[in-house]
Amino acid sequence: MKQGFEKPPVGLTRASLEGTLTYKTGVSFTFYAADTEPCTTQTNGLYLCDQNPAIEEIGKANFTSSPTQPLLLSGNKLTNGINTGDLWIGIKLESGLFTAGTLQFRNMVAKIAVLP
Repeated sequence: MKQGFEKPPVGLTRASLEGTLTYKTGVSFTFYAADTEPCTTQTNGLYLCDQNPAIEEIGKANFTSSPTQPLLLSGNKLTNGINTGDLWIGIKLESGLFTAGTLQFRNMVAKIAVLP
């Protein structure tokens, strides 16, 4: 589902998001970003995409040992998407059984670099 946001007033050369993520133990996820529409397949407003060149892996979270893990999201598509105001962030279940629950992003900090 795409939500709009305003582009930053200056161009970013690098952007990352850091914090912690809490979920149930026994699963692992991979996070992805796209700076153009990642695919055209949608169900209930959510994109259901196969891996393709428009999508870049930007981070992983592995909850095999603890329900809280450090999270770092970074990559070219994340930075470009913020710069253009066109950003899609996705998630893929890599292992474990997905059950209802809430991914809790905590203490998220954006770190950026700009051209002087």
